[in-house]
Amino acid sequence: MDRFTALNIFNISEEEFAEEGGSDRYEELLFELANYFLQNFPHPLLIDGRLKKLDTLEEAWKALGGREEAVLDSSLVLPEEIRDLSTLIQFYDEQLAQCRTRLANSQSAALLRKNLGELKVLQQWWDREFIRLTGELAVEPTVMPSKYPDTSAMRKSIKHSDFSFASENVDLLLPFKEEKNRILKQGHGR
Repeated sequence: MDRFTALNIFNISEEEFAEEGGSDRYEELLFELANYFLQNFPHPLLIDGRLKKLDTLEEAWKALGGREEAVLDSSLVLPEEIRDLSTLIQFYDEQLAQCRTRLANSQSAALLRKNLGELKVLQQWWDREFIRLTGELAVEPTVMPSKYPDTSAMRKSIKHSDFSFASENVDLLLPFKEEKNRILKQGHGR
């Protein structure tokens, strides 16, 4: 990548770069990439798109004289097997919160790449495990897919004394059906 293209990616002039250096702008652009998933659902395809943008940003940074960073290994550890929905929901919520905290604190491309990769792995794992544990739950085309898992509503349903996937209580099953429809609509969980 040439210097002119790199400056365009950074949306900064040669004069501004000479005056300020590019590190502040680089960190701003990294934060913008991370911030997207702090505010939106972490769909794996969207994460892939952001990782491509990150590659371009990192290439531009190197073209402007920034140093290359070491690749970091993942620190996300997923359990071998989850036996019930309650445990799955609790583990997912905890890990998602930790992933988002790490995303918010990502101050390098290498760290952001690692954290986005972990977020993607967590979301794919959730999709697979959710489908596995809700296998007996019938999918209804009339139920709108969720935009993101409503784990709070799922927890409330599980605590209800009448809860089972064979239940006639539509309200208890709705958050599970919405999430199952979201996963299946996106082609995940298989």
